[in-house]
Amino acid sequence: MVVSSLKKINRVIISIGHDKKAQGAENAKGEKENAICEKIAVRIAQYLRANDVVVLLLPDYTLADTIRTINKLGNSVTDIAFEIHKDSFEHYNEQHMNRRCGLYYASSNKSAATIAANIVNTMKTEGAHKTSWVRPDTMSNHKRLAFCKSTKMFAMIAELGFIEGKNDDNECEWYAWTFSKAILSVLDIPIRRVPLNSSTINPVF
Repeated sequence: MVVSSLKKINRVIISIGHDKKAQGAENAKGEKENAICEKIAVRIAQYLRANDVVVLLLPDYTLADTIRTINKLGNSVTDIAFEIHKDSFEHYNEQHMNRRCGLYYASSNKSAATIAANIVNTMKTEGAHKTSWVRPDTMSNHKRLAFCKSTKMFAMIAELGFIEGKNDDNECEWYAWTFSKAILSVLDIPIRRVPLNSSTINPVF
């Protein structure tokens, strides 16, 4: 069921987590979180556009500039925004499997909580790890996430897998396509065109 407040959404805003100065965590290959998130964000934009969704993919701004740009160009009724991140865990172990995903939403927004839950549940049906989660921003290490709190529309932070995961960097395509499918699902948009290389993402597609 589509959340009633989503019925007027006609554009998705995608932001890249971190920036070139604060590049985030680093994987075993020395790749920075910011660079990996950029790859995933670009592919999400491509997949959504392939299914006739209007997408605003923001340049690699700082957090303050990202929020300022979203609030200037965005519409609180017709836009929904996501910032793409990788999760990080200092003591990564086998309990934190690949394909574990999560969404942070503004704690004061009950509709955002429902939207986030629908997205994560859809991803679970597509193979996301069973421990994938949905949390209010107050449960983050920062206790408050400006991207969720300070934007004027639905805005969520997506943690798509662990950067420490053994094969996590090889699954960027899976994260991008599965997250895109979940967004299409919550917006009640049928998948009209499957990416040409989707068979290389996961055999079930």
